[in-house]
Amino acid sequence: MGALDPDVGQFMETLARMFPVPPADVSPTERRLSFRQVHEQLLHPPPPPAFAGDIVDDIVATDDGEVPVRVYSPATSTPTGPTLVFFPGGGWVIGDLETGDATARSLATQMDLTVIAVDYRKAPEHPFPAAFEDARAAVRAVAQQRRPSWLGVAGDSSGGNLAAAVAIDCAAARHQCDGQLLLYPALDPRMDTDSHRRYARGYLLERELMEFYWTSYRAEAPLDWHIAPALAPDEMLSEVAPVVVATAELDPLHDEGRDYAGRLLGLGIAATHLPGPGLIHGWVDHTGLVPAADQALRRAVAVFDALRRASTGDAATTER
Repeated sequence: MGALDPDVGQFMETLARMFPVPPADVSPTERRLSFRQVHEQLLHPPPPPAFAGDIVDDIVATDDGEVPVRVYSPATSTPTGPTLVFFPGGGWVIGDLETGDATARSLATQMDLTVIAVDYRKAPEHPFPAAFEDARAAVRAVAQQRRPSWLGVAGDSSGGNLAAAVAIDCAAARHQCDGQLLLYPALDPRMDTDSHRRYARGYLLERELMEFYWTSYRAEAPLDWHIAPALAPDEMLSEVAPVVVATAELDPLHDEGRDYAGRLLGLGIAATHLPGPGLIHGWVDHTGLVPAADQALRRAVAVFDALRRASTGDAATTER
């Protein structure tokens, strides 16, 4: 069992003091409001970080309808240049473009590429397959409409689930998907790993809350890889895009992320697992408050960007 980073411990105390745990029967609308308040008052208070480029709210027209997105275009980017489609986390229930804004800015800035954040439909009002369909449709539309030189998918937690599922779908359908950045992804609703047992209490993401998220998203749908990428058969996973999986050491989801990266590596996929020593679930949002979280994000981005550059033959390097 790893040791909790001291700054993480202090952050958790501050969070508990400012935002006590809500009652179990709180409505989804109230959960979303509380999550937004946590971001605005503690995690990423205004003003937002400066961004050298354009940030535009837009709509992606897909075969299944319109999907709201936010496009982050660095000043040096081009419409057909490298593009990353990003799915903000929040248990498929509470995340949105605002709570994912700081992460999207960081990804676009650190990798100097266009990031398109997707505001997929949320459970429980819109259970599976709504979020998956929005994510898949957005990636396909970006590939067809922008024709980027390189196209990756990324997401944190439930967003990482969607990114992984879309990557599998793209491989099966022979659609463009050139890389995956999965940040502490939720990959398996069975929740039977050692880390789920070890960190079920006291590390921000409580077991009951994760069960609520999975139940809200899955509803009555049969369990397969579209919902749980960890359940995809080897023959499907052996064709997916290269991946970087960055987990948190003290997170119920740690083992499923680590095991997924290990499984892909065993199938011949370029896969890297970064364990996040001392960190807890949600660390991408703890940057600015927890130095180790800043370091973890820079490391994950650097490894992922190196993977991208290697696949495109781009020998340029960026200072980290």
